[in-house]
Amino acid sequence: MVNVWASWCGPCKSELPELAELYGKLPENVGFLSITVDDPQDVKEAKALLEENGCTFPCLDSQTSTGLFKNFLGKVNAIPTTVFFDRSGNEVGGWILGVPQGGGSVSDAYLQQIQNRLDQLNGK
Repeated sequence: MVNVWASWCGPCKSELPELAELYGKLPENVGFLSITVDDPQDVKEAKALLEENGCTFPCLDSQTSTGLFKNFLGKVNAIPTTVFFDRSGNEVGGWILGVPQGGGSVSDAYLQQIQNRLDQLNGK
């Protein structure tokens, strides 16, 4: 699961505590990576927001990431955006634009999306 966000994005900031909670609930063999698209001068603010919200998941800075991530980020036209990949790097299911909605918390909505993709991978 890859989540793209920015420190100046209200919906992105509002989902950070939920992402921190989600990270502790991830099923076995499911990884999570965050990428901030902040300008270089805003990276300190992004790091502060992660700390304030108890986010211990890995977060890359789009300014220093590799060409692979820059190619991926070129396809992102809204934030937050979440994309799911299998072990081989193939996208699984559609992209989630914005904060997912559903009955319950945002972390529960993400868990449901993860389960849906795991079911797709397992042919269910």
